[in-house]
Amino acid sequence: MARAWIWGHLAEKHMSADQAHVVVLLTSELVTNALTHSKSRHGEVTVLLQVSQYCVRVDVMDDGSAGGPVLGPTRVDAENGRGLVLVDQLAHRWGDYFEASGRAVWFEVERQLPAGNGAIFEHAS
Repeated sequence: MARAWIWGHLAEKHMSADQAHVVVLLTSELVTNALTHSKSRHGEVTVLLQVSQYCVRVDVMDDGSAGGPVLGPTRVDAENGRGLVLVDQLAHRWGDYFEASGRAVWFEVERQLPAGNGAIFEHAS
């Protein structure tokens, strides 16, 4: 649901296809982490999207967890544990914060408009 929602909103923003894919991938990783590592396993996850002229920001809020996000080493043959590594490598900035209802993890990707005849992201309904 989160991927489809993000795709739908990014389609209106004239972004490069590559950049839209990065935003969708990172959103998917944070939502998966929220569902796997927080109290939201049986609760609610909220995704906020902000698109400005200069950047795209996504906040993923969950029902809270015992600790914050941990960026650790991942073995090459590991089946999981790469979500935050991807966020750390592909986002320009990321972090987390607390709210009364739980924790939020966010990322920002600097926005690059396609030059000239560059590929524009199009969403197929």
